[in-house]
Amino acid sequence: MNKSTPHHHSSVKFNDHLLSTYVDSSSCRYPIHLWNVNDTVVNNLPRTNNHAEGYNSRLGTLFLTHPHIFRFIELLRDEHIFQHHHSAQSKIHALKRVTLSEDTNAQLLVLLNQHSNGQITDLQLAIQCGEAVKTK
Repeated sequence: MNKSTPHHHSSVKFNDHLLSTYVDSSSCRYPIHLWNVNDTVVNNLPRTNNHAEGYNSRLGTLFLTHPHIFRFIELLRDEHIFQHHHSAQSKIHALKRVTLSEDTNAQLLVLLNQHSNGQITDLQLAIQCGEAVKTK
C-alpha cells in the first residue's frame, strides 16, 4: 500500500484484492496485457474513450428522441458532411493534445521502458503508473 492509502482493514483488503486480481503475475485473474494501456501509450494514442463519449454526446444533441424518418436522414447527411470536413482538416494539421496528457504519457513511457528492461517489477510498475496518472 502507498502513503496515501489509509491503514484500515477494508482498505488493506481492497488493496490485496487488486493485487491478486490484476497485478501479481504469478496468480492474477486478469493478466496485465488484457487491461493495461501499454500499446496505446507506446503508439501515442488516447488512453480513454472520451473521444467516443464526446461523439455520442454530439449525436444526442443533434437527434430528437423519435425524429421523422426524413429528418433523420437529413441529419445523418449533415453529420456525414461535417465528419468528412473534420477528417480532411485533421489530415492537414493534427489536433494538439493537452500538455498534461503528453507529460503523463511521457512518464508512463519511461516506466514501461524500465519495466521491459527489467529495472522495475510488475508491482513497482503498477504503483508508479498509479502515481503518474493524476486523478481527481
